[in-house]
Amino acid sequence: MVVRVALVAALVARCLAEDAHAAQVRAQAAAVARSVDAIEAHTRLILDALHEHPITSVLVGQPLGLLTQYVPIEQAVALLCVVTLAATYLIPKVLSRLLAPTTDAPKTLVPTIRAAALDAEARRPNAYPPNCPVATARHGTTTVVAYDAGKKAYAVETSTHERVTVASDDVVTATVQDLYVYPIKSCKGLRLASAAVLPHGLQCDRQWMFMDAKGTFLSQRKHPKMALIAPEVDVTNAEALTLTAPGMPSLRVPVLRSGVEHRVRVWKDYMLGVDQGDAAAQWAATFLGLPDIRLVRFKDGFHRQCDEAFAPDHATAFADGFPVLIACQASIDAMSAAAKHPVEMARFRPNIVMTGAPAFADDVWDCFEIGSVRFQNVKPCSRCSMPSVNQATGEKDEAGAALQSALLASRNGAQLAFLKKRANDVFFGSNVVTLHGASLAVGDRLKVLTLLQ
Repeated sequence: MVVRVALVAALVARCLAEDAHAAQVRAQAAAVARSVDAIEAHTRLILDALHEHPITSVLVGQPLGLLTQYVPIEQAVALLCVVTLAATYLIPKVLSRLLAPTTDAPKTLVPTIRAAALDAEARRPNAYPPNCPVATARHGTTTVVAYDAGKKAYAVETSTHERVTVASDDVVTATVQDLYVYPIKSCKGLRLASAAVLPHGLQCDRQWMFMDAKGTFLSQRKHPKMALIAPEVDVTNAEALTLTAPGMPSLRVPVLRSGVEHRVRVWKDYMLGVDQGDAAAQWAATFLGLPDIRLVRFKDGFHRQCDEAFAPDHATAFADGFPVLIACQASIDAMSAAAKHPVEMARFRPNIVMTGAPAFADDVWDCFEIGSVRFQNVKPCSRCSMPSVNQATGEKDEAGAALQSALLASRNGAQLAFLKKRANDVFFGSNVVTLHGASLAVGDRLKVLTLLQ
């Protein structure tokens, strides 16, 4: 009997315990349900808020609303996060693949925009923009302040900082005074009335060169007598080059465009030159007293890149570095006065000499037009010892030494803040490239489009 009572009591206790556990489970389930309902309600409030703004509705609200039709909202949020992260990683890669063929667009777009801006400048009536140095008939060298198109007059500032108004006709028009090409590098130039302007420079300029046995160019720096070699050539149809020099018979050298090729060097650049034959080599060796030299012509079709730091989209031939050198006649007049010796522009071997512009005005010209040709100033021209050579005698002289001293005193890199600002570097003239070419002629007018900053 006692045993039965004990069993009944145990069963009752067990039932009570199970009922209590079930009640606890139900209570916990109810709490979880209330928590889920609260989370869902809170999430719904967030979704409603996201839908209030069109951008957040499109990016977050609507995608979540779509996903919650199929999965619980917490799973929908997690799924949307995963998709967003994946898209953030994949979209740039897909776009880079799709846009790869047009990655050069900025390279063409920027020049196009700049060309359009320069075209607009070219259409303005005034030849000189504000801050451009100009020569005036009454006030000497002045600086442009503004231009009044209605009155056709410039407001300029004089050297004494006085602001005056001058008629356009009273501002000296800068024009081409001289044009030169130098068919053989470091030899005498040809003065022309007109010249074709090609991408690599004036037609027939620095197309030939003397080289030593190592392929290195020869120049007046070491062999000043080269100044006396005066080549003759029809620059418009160069089928032959005639070599002339004092005390030497003239030698006609047919132009060879193919044949023996040499790997030649101009400063740090290597290029290909076509040998122009034994007769030319012997003629030059006899005159200069140098053995083992050859005359070569720049190989047609060879691309010699200009220094990419200054002119990345341009090429030249046997010039030192850039296709065209421009200088102002007033600059050489100023240097003659400073050197206290008459010195000739020929010492600096420019291609274009401008008259009517103030001394060293080209220092600040950025983009400019002469006639129908547009030029870009890429760097001031650093000078070596060659201007000390008298181009008429082929010897260094006292005037040349005085010129070098004057350049060092007033045209050094430290004073002008040019390039690396080195005090031992001197500058005269500007290296320029053509943006679009045609032909130049003596008397063509200058129009300055923009100034260097």
